Amino acid sequence: MNLLKTVAGHRLTQQAGRIILYLGLARLVTVAGSAWATRCLGPEKLAISAMITATTVQMALFVSFSLDTLFVRRYKNAATEQERDGWIELAMSQRFFFSMILGLAGILVALFLRPAGPWWLGIIAALPLFILTSILPGWVNLAQEDLPANFKAAAISTVFTAVLYVLFFRHGQATGSDLVAQTLGAAVLFVILSRAALKRLWPLPIHWHKVREFWPVLREGRWLFFSGLVAYVYVNLGLPMLGYLSPTSSWAQLGKYQVATNMVNSMQQVLGLVSLLLFPRFVEWRKLGVDVLWRKQLQLAAFFLALGLPVCVLAFWLSPIVFRLLYGADFAVAGIPFAVLFTSKVVCVLNGLFVQGLWAQSEDHKVFWVLLPTAIISFACNLLLLPRYGMYAACSINLLSEVLVLAGCFILARRHLKNVLAKGASSDTLPTQV
Repeated sequence: MNLLKTVAGHRLTQQAGRIILYLGLARLVTVAGSAWATRCLGPEKLAISAMITATTVQMALFVSFSLDTLFVRRYKNAATEQERDGWIELAMSQRFFFSMILGLAGILVALFLRPAGPWWLGIIAALPLFILTSILPGWVNLAQEDLPANFKAAAISTVFTAVLYVLFFRHGQATGSDLVAQTLGAAVLFVILSRAALKRLWPLPIHWHKVREFWPVLREGRWLFFSGLVAYVYVNLGLPMLGYLSPTSSWAQLGKYQVATNMVNSMQQVLGLVSLLLFPRFVEWRKLGVDVLWRKQLQLAAFFLALGLPVCVLAFWLSPIVFRLLYGADFAVAGIPFAVLFTSKVVCVLNGLFVQGLWAQSEDHKVFWVLLPTAIISFACNLLLLPRYGMYAACSINLLSEVLVLAGCFILARRHLKNVLAKGASSDTLPTQV
């Protein structure tokens, strides 16, 4: 209870309250907008957008390299404002040029493959969307512990996108037009975040010469990058694999699964607050002692488990009804996959407590050795089960993967605690050298 009282009165918790308010108000509009867009497009057109989006997510792995955690650590440990500005300039420069090069390469590959006509609007819209989302400076606000700025910007941009859906979408809407709307929303998001994080819109801190400074940073953060790659395999690869392994005639299922995934991702904006808000606290608790950090982790895990279990049960009961009301009878079957994915995200909150705790102690490589076997198991299960069981297999494998990560990171964090305490005890008992 003392922990909960402390957390409840902490500035970060007060920030969480404002964030939930922003997101709650935004959801009222965005749920209506996304439901309307879903009805206008239908599952087959949504499946094409899902495959284009999945491809850009795969490319983004080689733009961000999952180094936000490293940039936050370096920013918080920087001694001067000039040094902090240098980290912002390095991150934005590298991500801008890498996203530009990879995006143009993707267009060239599309020209070579010559997909059918309905794909092209989405492919063209995906290029600016990919670049804009790659250079978002949200990690700066995280480092400054000003998370409400990120979520306020996200709320405004999602409302803007939803308004575009409602005003301009009609039944039989063109394939890929949802990505056009999302690109305009991403532009709004970039403008707001830049004003909050950089205190200006122009000139942007992007310079080609800063790219040379990135390679030592990538070497330092290689375990974060490797962890990001394998995490993608067990968290996100299920959706594109469903497309790869299904005949085009069955892509309606992919569109339905995309709707379930989108709904879960909107919930993840709230659930993801836990790790984002607590990571700076974990760094501070670690300074007080590894045993202090471990005790806080256990107390928080028990709290979120007690809170999450009844919500997951309600999700299985209500989701099919809600999906039928929002999206129509065609999408009602996506209700159960949504409930499974939502349960997976609740487990992700729990494993995030232990993953972030290890990252706060710079134990990045240990996290990787939990994620790698999980990714291998997930990939093999998807390969074997998706052709037969479709989206039900995809969501179940996602949940299994999160449970495996939770178990592995819990064991690693506990072992790390014992090792640190044992080293401390042995150093205390060493004879004094005269």
